[in-house]
Amino acid sequence: MRVHHGVIDGIIAEARRAAPNECCGVLLARDREILWFEPVRNLSDDSSRFDADPLGLLRVEQDAARKSRTIIGYYHSHPLGDPRPSSTDRAGRIWPELPPYLHLIVSPDGQWVMYNMRDDAWTPVEVELFDAGPTAVQK
Repeated sequence: MRVHHGVIDGIIAEARRAAPNECCGVLLARDREILWFEPVRNLSDDSSRFDADPLGLLRVEQDAARKSRTIIGYYHSHPLGDPRPSSTDRAGRIWPELPPYLHLIVSPDGQWVMYNMRDDAWTPVEVELFDAGPTAVQK
């Protein structure tokens, strides 16, 4: 999977701002390259979990369709630094047989791992970072 370096940097910065709470959001692509991310409000009162605002997700979905972008996955942070899926993460996947399958977990200290969640396996994905072209931006 190809990911613009600015996407990773932006999500890590968001994780730092949200700490000690988790941040969450959507990964957006064009031509199978992740070029953008869109934060979504975390509705959870528990600092060790996230609950993405459904209205925020709907807004991102509508905006992506208008801009010819594909929702290719999601992301969230682990404020204590371990970018492996927790038991809560694994249990929270409602329809593991349906796309999108990619999920990026980041930590405020800069660690990150992208996973393929197909069939609830949470398999690490090889990522190629790139900087060519315009800088990836939020939205």
